[in-house]
Amino acid sequence: MKIGLFFGGVSSEYEVSLKSVLYVYECLQKLAEHEIYLIGISKTGRFYHYQGDPELILEDKWAESAVRPIYWNLNPNEPGFYTEGFSTYRFHQLDLAIPIVHGAYGEDGKLQSLFEMMDLPYLGSGILGSAICLDKAVARQLFDQLGIPQASWLWIRERRYKLDPERFLSEIESKLSYPLFVKPANAGSSVGIAKVSNREMLVEALEAAFYHDPKVVIEETIVGRELELAVLELGDAERKLIVSPAGEIIPANDFYDYEAKYADLGSRLIVPANIPPAAYNQMLEYAKLAFRSAHCHGLARVDFFYTAEGKIYLNEVNTMPGFTEISMYPKLMALAGFPGAELMKALIENAIAGKS
Repeated sequence: MKIGLFFGGVSSEYEVSLKSVLYVYECLQKLAEHEIYLIGISKTGRFYHYQGDPELILEDKWAESAVRPIYWNLNPNEPGFYTEGFSTYRFHQLDLAIPIVHGAYGEDGKLQSLFEMMDLPYLGSGILGSAICLDKAVARQLFDQLGIPQASWLWIRERRYKLDPERFLSEIESKLSYPLFVKPANAGSSVGIAKVSNREMLVEALEAAFYHDPKVVIEETIVGRELELAVLELGDAERKLIVSPAGEIIPANDFYDYEAKYADLGSRLIVPANIPPAAYNQMLEYAKLAFRSAHCHGLARVDFFYTAEGKIYLNEVNTMPGFTEISMYPKLMALAGFPGAELMKALIENAIAGKS
C-alpha cells in the first residue's frame, strides 16, 4: 500500500510528533510491503512531502530541504496529493493515512475531516471520537453520564470569565477544594496544565491555560497512583478490543506534566504495574466502556488514578498517544503481544476494515 505518514502540526505538541513519527516509521520499515510517503505539517499548517533523511525529522530540520509543497486532491475517487515538478504537477495516490499528529488540528477531528473528504482510510479514531476525547469538558460530561468515577470538576470559557473574574473565582472555590488542577480543555500531553493551592495561583494558571485554549477545565486533585491501559481495536468482524496490562507512572515532577513525559528521563514507567486483579478488572471494564462510548477506533490510551483506599478514577482517554522511546502505549502493547511492527500491522488492518 501507499501510506501517507503524517507528522508535525500546529499544536504545542509539534515536537512530540517529531519523536513519535520516527518510531512509527522504523516500525513500518519492517513491514517491507508498504511504500511510505512522509508528509510533514509545519507549525503554520502547511503540508509538505518530505523526501530527506528521516533522522532530520527528530532534529526538526526536515523543512529546510528535500520538501515539496502539497496540494490535496479532494476527489474521493482518487485520494492523494499533487506536488509541483519542473514543468508540471505530479500526482501521488494514497491508500492509507497514518496521522502521528498530537493535539489540536491533528487529534481533534480536523485532520480526520480531510481524510473523510478524500474517502481515504486512516488509522485511529474518526472525527467524532477524536473531537470528544480531546475536549476534556465534553469527554467528562459523557463519562459522568456513563457513571465512570472522575475527579470533581467544572469548566469555564475565557470570554465569560473575563466579564466577571471575581464571580467565577468565587464559584470555583465554592464548588471545589484546593489543591486544584487547571487544564486547557483542548490540549493533550499535559500542555498548559498547572496544580494550584490558592487563589493567586489559580488566577495565574487560568491565564496560562487560556493561552492554549479558550475553554478550561478545573478539577480537584486525586491523590493516587497514575495508571494507564493501552487499548487496541482489531480489524475483525467483531472489532475485538485488546486491553493491555496496566502500566504505572512515577513522575519526575510533582505531577506527570509535559516535561516529565518527554524531556525529563527521571520519570519511571513500571510495566506491568503491581495492582490487585480486581482493581485491574474494573479499570479494564471502564476502559472498554469509555473507548466504545466515546466512538474511539483503532487505538487509545486510557489513564486512571488509583488511590490508597482502592478507589479508581478515570483521568482521560488519549486517541493518539505518544510513540516515543519512553512512551507508555507501545511498551504496554508489546507486553500484550503486539511489539512495534506487529502493532502497526494490526492498526493498519483495523484502519482498512473501516469505522462502521
